[in-house]
Amino acid sequence: WLGVDSLRLVVGLLLVGFGLNGVIVPLSFVTAMEGHPTQAGSASALIGTMTFTGAAVVVAAVSPFTNGSPLPMALGIAACSVAGFLLSRRTLKVRRAAPPVHRPAQALR
Repeated sequence: WLGVDSLRLVVGLLLVGFGLNGVIVPLSFVTAMEGHPTQAGSASALIGTMTFTGAAVVVAAVSPFTNGSPLPMALGIAACSVAGFLLSRRTLKVRRAAPPVHRPAQALR
């Protein structure tokens, strides 16, 4: 659409995006599981399963539209980004509505 559909540009942008993804995703998983140490193993297994399952579903959905250009992949990434944003907004909205949990301060050792 913008006339910049070169392979170098796509590879460069994917390198930056996936490189940052390698930092953001593990840190967010650890942060999410920090408050639930007894369930961290099950949560980690579920996250891994959902990651690979979601990737397989997206690849299967995008693959019929391949035409030799990066456009189907870019649209698939954009669609996943929008879906993730909408799901996070819904999740955060529910979390904000919940009453705050009072946690007593831990004594210093």
